Amino acid sequence: MNGGFSPLQSFMGRADYEAVCSSMRLSNGLVWPIPVVLDLPSELAKQLKPGTPLALRDPEGVMLAALHVEELWEPDRKKEAESVFGTTDHFHPGAVHVTEKSHPIYVSGNIEGVQTPTYYDYRALRLSPAEMRSEFARLG
Repeated sequence: MNGGFSPLQSFMGRADYEAVCSSMRLSNGLVWPIPVVLDLPSELAKQLKPGTPLALRDPEGVMLAALHVEELWEPDRKKEAESVFGTTDHFHPGAVHVTEKSHPIYVSGNIEGVQTPTYYDYRALRLSPAEMRSEFARLG
């Protein structure tokens, strides 16, 4: 919501996901090294279809955004780990997360922001990309 993953506007759709896994590029050709996806448990994914809103909440349950579902798919997570990390070895933290710890269904769609997360620690270090650009300009 704050542009931290620009040019992405949401979690990756299937076309961008597959392009990144195969060529480290988004479907429009821009370099992007790793998928940015939202994984869901099968039980939740079964309740969703294109057009369904999905509340995105912080760990305390505060709604931060709504994702308006456009795509749901089951990725080949073993192939993803091999493509992105070069291994499926369970000793590699990224590979084990993709192959063993993430949920089996990926979802994408437009995100409608409600509010940004509230942080009570390290506030001075939690600047948005726009705030960082402004700070860089101030510092010359």
